[in-house]
Amino acid sequence: EEETFDEFPFKEKPYGSIDSMDLNGQKSLVIFHENGDDDEQGEVKKVAKDVAAKVGDDINICWSLDGGGLGARIREVVGMSNTSEEAAMVILNIPDNGGYYKTEVTDITVETVMNFIESPGERLQLSRE
Repeated sequence: EEETFDEFPFKEKPYGSIDSMDLNGQKSLVIFHENGDDDEQGEVKKVAKDVAAKVGDDINICWSLDGGGLGARIREVVGMSNTSEEAAMVILNIPDNGGYYKTEVTDITVETVMNFIESPGERLQLSRE
């Protein structure tokens, strides 16, 4: 996304690529859609930006749109399968002693993401292995 100098000095945005976010310092929602086409991945970014505007700075909204890097490692540690055709979401709460939440929802919209944030379900625990 291109910056405009109207916003200088630039404030760190609470949304963006998983590789550009601090996952250790704040609860973060991650949307995975590595096998989505350009339009689908563009929609994921738009949803992330819209959700971030609604939730403010309380949670980072991240996306993982390629099959490597940090996204692949997160998939592994939370027990998700390798990349699939469907989108997926998790909430990581590393500051809460490595807690995380998973959902089976694959339809990524502002409404479904907000619902997941508001009602994430059972807290799971990252293993230290």
